[in-house]
Amino acid sequence: MLRFKYCKAKNAIRMWIWLAFSYFVFGVMTAYAASAPVYIDTNANGQFDAGETSAAIAGGNGGSTNTRRFDLSIDRFPAQDSVVIDFSRVDNSLSISLNGTNIFLPPIAQLENIGSGETKLTIGGVYLTQPWIVNTNGLPRLRVTISPTGIIVSGARTTTSTVLQTMIATTGAFVTPTFVNGQNTIVIVNPNGGGQDLINGVISANFDPIIRGITLSKTPSVSSVTTSGTSVSYTLNVANTGNLPITGITLTDSISPVVCPVTGNATIASIGAGLSVACNAAYTVTLSDLDNRGGGDGDIDNAATVSGTQQGQTVNANTEASVGLVFNPSLSIEKSIPAATPTPLVVNQIITYQYDATNVGNVTLSNVDILDIHAGNGTLPVPLNEVILVDGSPSETSTDVTINDGVWSTLRPGDTVRLTATYTVTQTDIDLLQ
Repeated sequence: MLRFKYCKAKNAIRMWIWLAFSYFVFGVMTAYAASAPVYIDTNANGQFDAGETSAAIAGGNGGSTNTRRFDLSIDRFPAQDSVVIDFSRVDNSLSISLNGTNIFLPPIAQLENIGSGETKLTIGGVYLTQPWIVNTNGLPRLRVTISPTGIIVSGARTTTSTVLQTMIATTGAFVTPTFVNGQNTIVIVNPNGGGQDLINGVISANFDPIIRGITLSKTPSVSSVTTSGTSVSYTLNVANTGNLPITGITLTDSISPVVCPVTGNATIASIGAGLSVACNAAYTVTLSDLDNRGGGDGDIDNAATVSGTQQGQTVNANTEASVGLVFNPSLSIEKSIPAATPTPLVVNQIITYQYDATNVGNVTLSNVDILDIHAGNGTLPVPLNEVILVDGSPSETSTDVTINDGVWSTLRPGDTVRLTATYTVTQTDIDLLQ
């Protein structure tokens, strides 16, 4: 009878965006609360940083310059895009520019009281018909609408008006500015003039706001692995969840190279809005993965990241995928006597036994120790003189720390170690026919 023991090794929506201008009293503008995220480039670094929101702009009686910058996407419904400035009061003069282009021609519009509470607007000496007046129904006295198709100026015609009326201008009174995808800058100036300079109002915008977004998912070809040398393929899907293209996309993977279509490497030139691109990666499971139990948690963890540029800003995402490891420690043993052993046995005859232990599992076994429960009447045979019979590749070689101590240190899957022992036949063995 044999007994053996071993130890296992450790293994776009559309939305209204209110850029909340209010009460330019003596040049001071106070911001209303925004009903949707609007980011103002307060530090003037050319991009929108965390924490930047619409804010008040201070001025004085000497006139004021009020600047707002906002993110804008006009690639979907440009005919519906507009910036609307509602004034409840403007004294003396006014200029408005979008992205450096003045909308008035010439740039300064003059405002004059004409009696009976009415105010008229002249641009370069051209009078716009339909003067405006204070309204008791909450309508603005003056509205300037800036859109890709033109400029419209309108106002409340009577104190009880329920709708605004367009002020007709001579051709050439307005210059249509150009919106751009990304950062747009609007500047409202109440120039210093004789007497009091006063302005108050609200600015709002109706457009496709830039939506930046990228996602990354990683899907392995199998859910678990039982054998070292198994190749696991991964699909990495990069999706543009924003409304503008993403360019200069780069992927990284914690355990394997990434191959994307077209480039043949871990980069993607561009992904359009709402589209996705699938890349691939592969990893070959090692015996070390099984032996150390995937780092201790029983699986192979694989992290991946992606980054790119969307309208001047970096967008990124990360994901993880796990493949389970199935552990099957197992050892088989075979005991034999060399064929050349003479029979019948006689007293004091020495019998040599061979013990072949094979790792038939999928993880490395350590300290393989064979104990022979012998049925003879003499001294029990002690398996010693261990030698390797079958060894794997050099990278997975089975090893023995102490030679000829009867214990094999590490036995890799598929490898076989042989131990030998001798037994001297006794007279009792012969008498009992054992």
